[in-house]
Amino acid sequence: MTRTPIHVSIGTIFALLTVSGQSLQTFRSEYSVNSNLVLVPVTVTDRNGAFINGLKKDVFAVSEDGVGQPIRSFSEDEAPVSVGIVLDTSGSMMALLPLARESLRGFAARSNPDDEAFLTTVSTHPHIWSAFTADIDWLIDKVAFEGAVGSTALVDTVWVALDQFRPATNARKALLVLSDGIDNHSRHTRSQLLRRASEMDVQIYTISLDDPTPNRKALEEVEAQHGMQLMQDLASRTGGAQFLVRSRNDADEASWRISETLRNEYNIGYVPARDQRSGRWRRIRVKVARAGLKVYSRRGYRLD
Repeated sequence: MTRTPIHVSIGTIFALLTVSGQSLQTFRSEYSVNSNLVLVPVTVTDRNGAFINGLKKDVFAVSEDGVGQPIRSFSEDEAPVSVGIVLDTSGSMMALLPLARESLRGFAARSNPDDEAFLTTVSTHPHIWSAFTADIDWLIDKVAFEGAVGSTALVDTVWVALDQFRPATNARKALLVLSDGIDNHSRHTRSQLLRRASEMDVQIYTISLDDPTPNRKALEEVEAQHGMQLMQDLASRTGGAQFLVRSRNDADEASWRISETLRNEYNIGYVPARDQRSGRWRRIRVKVARAGLKVYSRRGYRLD
């Protein structure tokens, strides 16, 4: 298993703070308001990847565009998640699809009863199998015997999957992508997808499946490396993590790590200084004042 090094990870959720009623209403990244509380879900691990829980507010520091921000809200909780699943069933996945299903079953087995999920598959065109449902086992069963056929429109399928989060009922959102990363049939470009993904309040976790064939041709090796890079970029740009899967043990480890990551988060809130709200990118950095710990949170957001 390899984990993408992300110095500032897990998704950002935007909320409008109604001063008169002190109520909190969750918004997506496209909204525009006069007063906004930026909530940054954060995961902390040690050098071995073990989750560190029980940290207090005063060990964290948050900055936006290099300027320190007072922490206005802080909590550590296990909340339900709205999860989107992108399963690659294109022709390039013929040898890898059983491993992808193994990872998916492991993830479903560890889901929270209050979680909800939808499923899309990758082939020549994106296919949406279901809207959000709480019956994740039923969802996985729908593609239990799906074959690996067709060209690969991975970029377009992730693009479509990001659109499916609009009716999500949970504030915490994650997209799980299981693929070899190869794309040969999308209308959207990789750079367009990466920009769009980084501006949404959805964490992307990628299970990168690889079949290290001994006699793989040079062109196939380059294509495989290019695919792994796309999977890594999707994770790092959105505050998620990438996991490399080559065996059943890798598949089980990846599904466990992703499930645990979603259950072990701190939520840090701050109110950024007012400005012209020109739609510029705002860089977020979260630090923890303890040696030997790694912090995972989102890199930033764009507020129009």
